Amino acid sequence: LKNDENVSKITTVQNLGSVVDKKGSSVLLRSTDEDYITGKGNKLIGRLPKNNDEIVIEKEALDEMGIPYKLNSTLDLTVKKKYKDSEENNQVYNIDKKFKLVGIVEKAEGYHDVVWENEAFTYGNDGTNNIIPQDIVTYNSIVNLKSGVNNLDRQAKELMKRNDLGKFNF
Repeated sequence: LKNDENVSKITTVQNLGSVVDKKGSSVLLRSTDEDYITGKGNKLIGRLPKNNDEIVIEKEALDEMGIPYKLNSTLDLTVKKKYKDSEENNQVYNIDKKFKLVGIVEKAEGYHDVVWENEAFTYGNDGTNNIIPQDIVTYNSIVNLKSGVNNLDRQAKELMKRNDLGKFNF
């Protein structure tokens, strides 16, 4: 994919499942990548997580969960990851976790008019300090196309087909 003639850059993060509060509000949980977080016209207030005890959450998710915009506060959440085991049976991994809120993401204006999922970010699995078991981590990527690409929808679908990629979503 990196060598595709239409691709200028790829940014990949780990899909770590979601974090869920006591009321059941759920937010997607990703590993940290500054380009992934700020590269979509978003603003980061605070800083990126330096370990898996720290978290950055979208402002809209904090509103939904009723959490004040207070950096360095402690959040009691559950990390939840759905996956299929080696026999293709549906499974759920859960672990209660305390996080220190070190950053808040303000999404670009109009973002939530087309994307309805909120995101949170922690450091991610690094082989030694894993937040979830390594064998259930999946990945999300943002693919930046070179300028001059016509008919974006068609080009994106052709790119996916050429490179045997999964789910198409923006």
